[in-house]
Amino acid sequence: MTKKRIDPQHYHRLSNAHIRKGILNRMEEVALYALIGDLLSWMDRSPDNCPCKGSFKEWVYGYCKDGRKRFNRIWKRLQELGLLKMVSAPQHHNNFNYFYELRERPDMKTPVIQNMTAVQGRKYLAARQKPVQPDKAYTKVSVSMLLDRRLTLHEKGLFILIQSEVCLECNGAGTEVLKSRLLKKCTEGETSFDRAWKGLKAKGYLEQTREMEAATGRFQWHYTLHPSPCRDCKESESIAVKKRTVADISDNTRPASPAKTVEERAAVKAQIKQNVRYDELAAEVDSSVYTLRELDEYIQLMTEVVCSSAPTVRISSETVPAEHAATRMLEIDKLQMAAVMESVAAQRGGIINLRGYRLKSLYCINECFSGYLQRCLA
Repeated sequence: MTKKRIDPQHYHRLSNAHIRKGILNRMEEVALYALIGDLLSWMDRSPDNCPCKGSFKEWVYGYCKDGRKRFNRIWKRLQELGLLKMVSAPQHHNNFNYFYELRERPDMKTPVIQNMTAVQGRKYLAARQKPVQPDKAYTKVSVSMLLDRRLTLHEKGLFILIQSEVCLECNGAGTEVLKSRLLKKCTEGETSFDRAWKGLKAKGYLEQTREMEAATGRFQWHYTLHPSPCRDCKESESIAVKKRTVADISDNTRPASPAKTVEERAAVKAQIKQNVRYDELAAEVDSSVYTLRELDEYIQLMTEVVCSSAPTVRISSETVPAEHAATRMLEIDKLQMAAVMESVAAQRGGIINLRGYRLKSLYCINECFSGYLQRCLA
């Protein structure tokens, strides 16, 4: 009998009480609880297609990369918390049937193992209710992730923790998820967190990108969570402007940095051209006092300022923070750009340090632009 194929878009609902409210304190416990719950649902939903023909515990262990000792310790912990129960009832020819149940809340009154007679077992089986998944305050956990044999329970637990933070039902669209906040929620410590984080990246569940903030021109690491392995994920990718997605995680454990690669510098340059409407300015060259070469020189100068790795930038006799100067460059629009080029062109003959004068004019255009408009309208 062949095993039923798992739809990668199928999800298992896990109550947020087991993730956020401290019923399960460790990520590996959350992962095993979710895995057992999904496999029990699979048995009840499709008993004919279920590949479990022997021990249920061994079947669950087959979906874990952890060692036997570690798996048994986590299994026992779920029993000690009153969340995992087993029922043993005799069958014909001195065989026994074993049934497992997951409790939504800790149940300390019912023993971990309930031994029943054959009659009691048949009554129990007749009255046994199928597992019911929560209909509110839950996190949708990818089944393809839960059944991925390459992942450890710790890595699966971290996936569930991240998913609970980016879940639309919990936080709403557009919520920013920070890596530092995830780290605080991980009780195992920073070393275990980093190991599980790297494991999810290596196995295609976390896609890593360097994205640019349009307002500052600085790049920061961001991660996208995928419900199934992304085999085409690149280790590092630069894009022009940061685009917030539902499953987006910001890595605020590392400070934002200026452009480092040729691709990132090109992304900054493209953003500046978009801000000043480069194509429109280039089309107006014939009727303006500036040339296309001068326009390109201005764009290059602004790109150098935004991509500068120095902490400060020298502008005339003033030293300003590099981030502040970069923000000023990225705020310049088409009209301001044209005003700077026309003003500098009008004084071209008397300028000694042309680059410094252009930079000063670009930096101060916000303060001088109103006066330029008044002169144009006079």
